[in-house]
Amino acid sequence: MPDPLKGVAPQAYELMLKTRDGQALDTLVDRACLCAMEKAGKASKNKLFRQYELLSVALSDIKLAVRAQKMGKPLSFLQQALAPSSLLDTDLLARAAAKSREDLFAYLDKVGFGDAAESLKQSGAAFERWCDNKQIDLLKQEKYDIASVGPVLAYYLARENEIKTARILLTAKANGFDDSVIEERVRAMYV
Repeated sequence: MPDPLKGVAPQAYELMLKTRDGQALDTLVDRACLCAMEKAGKASKNKLFRQYELLSVALSDIKLAVRAQKMGKPLSFLQQALAPSSLLDTDLLARAAAKSREDLFAYLDKVGFGDAAESLKQSGAAFERWCDNKQIDLLKQEKYDIASVGPVLAYYLARENEIKTARILLTAKANGFDDSVIEERVRAMYV
């Protein structure tokens, strides 16, 4: 088990034995993973890796806040579940999500994620696409920086995005979805 997660394993085991609450277990482990990502991002000397990890943690926190808000989860759940993020004040994010959808959108707009709020107003699929496109936009910046490992990392992550997009297309076509539904889900490409 990776070092950053060794500390959470006994907690997770104890939690499962005592409560048998799968959601609480998922929340505990997910938060530990996001904290490890944030720590790795901050410690990295590679600019792309650092930015990608910090953005990934912020986007994961936003996704969690959106889902929790839709499910009517209390502030205490959000404060326990959200991982610390360099790009967001997770306490304010939790408070906004616990209040209302509009407060969540206002907070996202205030901290520079207004496009996320706009995509959420369209649909969940539009928001997921926006998240992936945001990461691809970050990768595109490294495309021609030959003095670092950035282009190799960007290429690898972009290939993962292409595979995800191919799966979406194949699944949608196999299930007879309209082209407009498919178009809403297709991600930007690295090319």
